[in-house]
Amino acid sequence: MTKDDKQRPLAVTLGERLRQFREDRGLRQADVASAAAAWGLKWGRSSIASLEAGTRNLSVEELLLLPFVVSELGGWDQPLLPPEAAIPLSKTRFIPASQIASCASRLTISTLPNTNPFDGMVAGVRVSGEDEASDSLTSARMHAEALAWDLFLSRTYPSFRYRDAEDGAMQDPELVAKIAKRIKLPAEVAPSWGLVSVLSLGLWGRSIADERDHRASARGEFEGRALQSVKGHVTRELVGELEAEAHRVWPEIERAFSPVRAIWDHQDLLTEWDRRARGEAARTRFEVKRRDAIEAFDENVDAVAAASFIGEQLREARIRASLSVEEVAEMMRVHDASLVAAIERGDYFKHSFPRAAQEYIKAFARIVGISPEELLTKYEVVRVERRRHGYS
Repeated sequence: MTKDDKQRPLAVTLGERLRQFREDRGLRQADVASAAAAWGLKWGRSSIASLEAGTRNLSVEELLLLPFVVSELGGWDQPLLPPEAAIPLSKTRFIPASQIASCASRLTISTLPNTNPFDGMVAGVRVSGEDEASDSLTSARMHAEALAWDLFLSRTYPSFRYRDAEDGAMQDPELVAKIAKRIKLPAEVAPSWGLVSVLSLGLWGRSIADERDHRASARGEFEGRALQSVKGHVTRELVGELEAEAHRVWPEIERAFSPVRAIWDHQDLLTEWDRRARGEAARTRFEVKRRDAIEAFDENVDAVAAASFIGEQLREARIRASLSVEEVAEMMRVHDASLVAAIERGDYFKHSFPRAAQEYIKAFARIVGISPEELLTKYEVVRVERRRHGYS
């Protein structure tokens, strides 16, 4: 939750540096486009504008040619990428800009089996210039921060995962960064792109860019400056709603991040916390899913009736066979007789996996001497309800 301007998408960092170079040299966007053309790149002024705004990702070929384009314009006494800039390569891997050449060189050499190509050059999020943490500690911090957000999501918006927020942020990193700067939080910390993306997902179920475009299109068809004006108005609305939501859920954000801040400089503790937090997030989502499925089951009259019918038929057959619940449990080879009682009440079918439930129905019916066919036919209603919630 600490601010770090260096951890940003490559397109944003490169775009700002390209614009700074052009302005330092007193060049026009048309001049850059002309130099690019000399190297076979079909860039118009609009392409240069998109590059400088950070909204256009460069292909590998374009990235390799960009330094030559700058040289074509007389060169620059500064690097296009600051060596200490953290460059995200994927959702979980980052490298410092100074290691790009080393990483790319691996394409020209053989790679040993079972080796990690990021060893020795993994750079985490929010690495400050004063931070002398090792790459392994930096990696541990990166994973811990991502997991803290995922833990927060599991508790607050359990339908979503942090990787969904990351995907949304990459749609329009410039918009995310712009909104993050405008949000005022309850504590003296700078909003991050992670906070904006996570809250956007929780509030609207989609990225901030998608929500802005959805609202703008709902207000009519606009073009040019009129469209930009509408989007600007919508963006101000979004900032207000995100800020209000941030204040509402701030205690949960603090709850998720406080343990991480306390052990920020200890790699072993971060790694251990990562393991425990990952398990907690999984358990929280599982419990939410189970609770929601049971609530939906109770609202399905046909499923409840079918479960009750199956339980009643098995119970009556057990009584006719003069068997106790404990005896049936022993013959079914289940350790807890309460499971047999739950089957007879019909409660078991609310939270069981269909395959296991069908096997129990067949085993129970065989023990008490009745045919399972009618019961399995009735169970089909229950099976459909359970599968609707992801249980098979």
